[in-house]
Amino acid sequence: MTPPPPVLAVLPTGASIVVRQGSWGGDRRWRFFDVYVCYHLANGLATGAMAWGITVTRAAQRRWNLCCLAIGVALAAAGTAAWAAFAFGLPRGW
Repeated sequence: MTPPPPVLAVLPTGASIVVRQGSWGGDRRWRFFDVYVCYHLANGLATGAMAWGITVTRAAQRRWNLCCLAIGVALAAAGTAAWAAFAFGLPRGW
């Protein structure tokens, strides 16, 4: 069985890197950063709403925090699915 072809990834800075599917060297770091970014996005949304006076009461803050938690978990799950598809490959037939 031949190994999968390398993937060219273009970074936001304009630089490009070549990674191989199933290369475990950097996959763990990307998984960590995915969860890191999702947490900080959800936390920033919750804190921003409190700081800007959008959620004034404790009940509103609790509801908004739960919404932000759901957003963060959904984004982390989508990132995990994308990471797993890249690291392990898609099942046959996709």
